[in-house]
Amino acid sequence: MYSISADEPPESIPPLDELIEGRPSAWTGFEVRWKAPGLPSPVFIASFGLGGGSGAGAVHLFGLRYDLADAIIAGEDFSGSHFIEYVAVRMESGQWRARRLLQRDNSTYVVIAEGEDHVPAERLEKQAARLSVGAPPEWKWSRAHWPTTRGEPMQFVGQVALPETEITRTMLTWASTVFLFWDPATSSFKIVTEH
Repeated sequence: MYSISADEPPESIPPLDELIEGRPSAWTGFEVRWKAPGLPSPVFIASFGLGGGSGAGAVHLFGLRYDLADAIIAGEDFSGSHFIEYVAVRMESGQWRARRLLQRDNSTYVVIAEGEDHVPAERLEKQAARLSVGAPPEWKWSRAHWPTTRGEPMQFVGQVALPETEITRTMLTWASTVFLFWDPATSSFKIVTEH
């Protein structure tokens, strides 16, 4: 398995193709028809603790880069482009569970997941410490958006900068920071990226 750093994912996690089925069927609201089956090689990004007192354990974040030369989208060929799918994997009730987080749009600060809501991060800056598992996000507060679920701000789990390496250039993306959020009540995750 590939990694953005020297850190390795826990060996106990099964291959992602055992946890998720097939390639995404949509991208930015358009139906995707894939020319080839199978998943691209996953890249391990980071592991994050979900809070010691909650007994929630850890979540492991992976990224998959889909080359759009392998797809027909809304009847068009987008060769030369790609999109990233993030996958949050954690142990739940004795089984590994993977949650797919797809990109919704192409803005600078992208909330990734389907049907989500968010609020301007500036509104929550004074509450950020309370809403964070550890340290609050280090981002441009005036331009960022904080994900919500069920109308409530999600908990900030952690962030990781994606460095420019051979792995990120060819198998993922780089020059961006990934911010991971979760809702303990629903065990749902969302991603915001900053470029």
